[in-house]
Amino acid sequence: MKRIPSAAIPKPGLDIRAAHKLLVPLLVLLSVLPLMQTWNLRDSLLVDDALITLTYSRNLGEGKGFVFNAPPVILGTTTPLWALLCAFWHFLVPDIPLTLIAVLLSGFFWISSIWLIWFFRHDFSIKPWMVLASSAIIAGLNWPETLGMEGYLFMFLMLLAMGLFYRGHFFWSGFSSSLLFLTRGEGILLLAVLLGFLLLRQRRNQGRIGLSGFLRLLSGFAFPFVVWVAYALPTFRQILPNTLAAKIAQANSGLWPSFWDNFWRLWLPSWKSGWRLGASWLNGWIALALLGLALMVRNRRPLGLATAWLGIYFAGYSLLGVAAYPWYMLPIAWIIGLAVAEAVSTLASVLDSRQPRFFRGGWAGLALCLVFVAAIMSPALTGIKTYRPHPKYRIYLKICRWFEQNASPRESIAFFEVGYLGYYTRNPIVDQMGLVTPGATPDIARRDFSSVFWSYRPDYLVVYEGSGFQYHIIADPRFKKDYSPAATFAGLERPLIIFCRRKARANEVDSIAPSMGP
Repeated sequence: MKRIPSAAIPKPGLDIRAAHKLLVPLLVLLSVLPLMQTWNLRDSLLVDDALITLTYSRNLGEGKGFVFNAPPVILGTTTPLWALLCAFWHFLVPDIPLTLIAVLLSGFFWISSIWLIWFFRHDFSIKPWMVLASSAIIAGLNWPETLGMEGYLFMFLMLLAMGLFYRGHFFWSGFSSSLLFLTRGEGILLLAVLLGFLLLRQRRNQGRIGLSGFLRLLSGFAFPFVVWVAYALPTFRQILPNTLAAKIAQANSGLWPSFWDNFWRLWLPSWKSGWRLGASWLNGWIALALLGLALMVRNRRPLGLATAWLGIYFAGYSLLGVAAYPWYMLPIAWIIGLAVAEAVSTLASVLDSRQPRFFRGGWAGLALCLVFVAAIMSPALTGIKTYRPHPKYRIYLKICRWFEQNASPRESIAFFEVGYLGYYTRNPIVDQMGLVTPGATPDIARRDFSSVFWSYRPDYLVVYEGSGFQYHIIADPRFKKDYSPAATFAGLERPLIIFCRRKARANEVDSIAPSMGP
């Protein structure tokens, strides 16, 4: 009997080509979760900060300019590109609620980020199990609070810029990095990372610095950047949003935890609590992340650029001392998640290289990755059903309806959360936190939340009873003389009260109040 060469005998298992074919249906399944969460949330009860940006978008789409309901013009949104993008779609389809447009757009960029990993898989030099694990990390980022905000656009643009960079399209990588900067100011850090990596690569491979790649990267970045500067400087007299200075002032006041303190005291100890191995400090997720980071550095993984950006981002926010907000943790979560995916895919590859033959076939690696995907997606799916917006947002909607029925559009309103008031009313807004009202930032750093109120003397003040932000206002004899309660709203631990300026006094103070616009 003629002996068949062993190489001709088909080996049981999963070859690399079959693994790539299997990826597409698996990624389709993973894309269902962002779709479900987007559809489940739609446009109901977005976080207050999201509506600050959407107020700018609404006014832009309606041709009223980059203003928050009324002059003076101030760049009070953190994310100019997201405001412009939502405004563009609001202009095209004005009959669709802008809040729904924002949620659908953020869901689109969430799903698109999953597929960017697959599209650039060869440029990122990642194997099928890494594609699957990384996609699961992104799909499992079930943070409903960030839908309607710019977080997923930021993630999409960062992956796009890195993928184009490794594909050699330096101009378009720089262009994407510039859009990243316009999405959030910290996006400019990616340009520094790309330039630094390009410098190291040129020296290592050629022994000299080639200018072509640098010039193409910088020229791509310059195009959107110069257009923005040409518009922002004469319009706002600044190119960075006012929000950065305001949030540094908030942390300096001591009434908000800083980014650094909140990360170490609250967020990190509670992060991925389901992965704890007994003691709270022994967390399997963090152990995998550390292993993955070490592997990325050792193997010079292209996605390691994201971790380099993250290091600068974390150091910058810590040194600047900004106030902590939950969505600042979103880039930390998904980039550290990529390190976890690196560790899991490496373990899968180790399994595939071991004896017996079953492990060499690729099925063990696939099984490990599928278990990992299930561990990520199961709590994310549960989160879709259990998520409930903060009850204060329902109260804010009731307050906005009250103003629609009882206040003139010319009358101004003061509060320390202004997103709902700005979006659901057309009234001029006095922001006690200084995001959309100029001149308040230095006072906030001194814990002075009353000076901006007395400077503008608004027609209405919304008071959260017992709030430290408003105590000195309502305790002032002038307030008791000029304002009286008009409505009370229950439903939270303490009621929200609307105070109205007595109309008999309105004409006397109008002459000294700064203009709030028409």
